[in-house]
Amino acid sequence: MDFMLDDDGDLDMSSGDLRVDNNDLGHIESILLAHKGEYKQFPIIGVGVASFLNAPITPSVRITLEREIRLQLESDRFKNIHVKVDADGGIDINANKNE
Repeated sequence: MDFMLDDDGDLDMSSGDLRVDNNDLGHIESILLAHKGEYKQFPIIGVGVASFLNAPITPSVRITLEREIRLQLESDRFKNIHVKVDADGGIDINANKNE
């Protein structure tokens, strides 16, 4: 269970108290956005997807990005990981923790 965030990234207190729920999507988003070294406790976690924004999405870039996402999610104990990066840079991820 995790503390939930609102749309602005602040703690969700819409119910008058901290909201707690399963937040696998939030974990995936955090891993994608973070660059390696941003989490001092886990310095090798992070894909740094922003680095790929202005790069041409060649087949080798897609394969590299898909592999990096898969490895990062595996390191965070996700299972049944399916990652697909399309030619326009769109990313489709299906994964779960089954905890």
